Amino acid sequence: MNPLRRIAAAGVVAALAVGVSPTPSQAQTEGGLGGFALEALAVPVSVIFDMPSANIPAAPLMEWDLAYSRARLESGPIGHALASPLWPGEAVGTIGPFLSSEVNNQMRQNGAPDGVQAPTIPSWPGKAEAFHPQGPTTDDRSLGGPAQMRATAEANITE
Repeated sequence: MNPLRRIAAAGVVAALAVGVSPTPSQAQTEGGLGGFALEALAVPVSVIFDMPSANIPAAPLMEWDLAYSRARLESGPIGHALASPLWPGEAVGTIGPFLSSEVNNQMRQNGAPDGVQAPTIPSWPGKAEAFHPQGPTTDDRSLGGPAQMRATAEANITE
């Protein structure tokens, strides 16, 4: 028998065996492993400094990005958009609220009176940031002149 015919015959037998399998097919509509994550990142100029031996839980250790924009959309749908003319990286750009929260936690653990709180430290001010579904879903800031920062995060689009 010709080798090509053997391969074709084996393929037909395999297709028939799978087609008449007694196991029913099911489509899973909830939970499971299905999902997606899409991310777009635009950074024309980036300066990165990293030192793994510093034992600081941030990578990279220091970063400066010029005209930074990032959009992420995940199944759920969950969206996040960030735009900044000068972005110092995640470690510096988001450390303010984290530090405020940690100082307040330490104060509570060490017996600070109720109502006493540490001052709120803002995150990086030169950014526009939007979230879906928790919001704000749009953030539009003007720095004057041609510099614009806009971020939008909705159920079907993040920009």
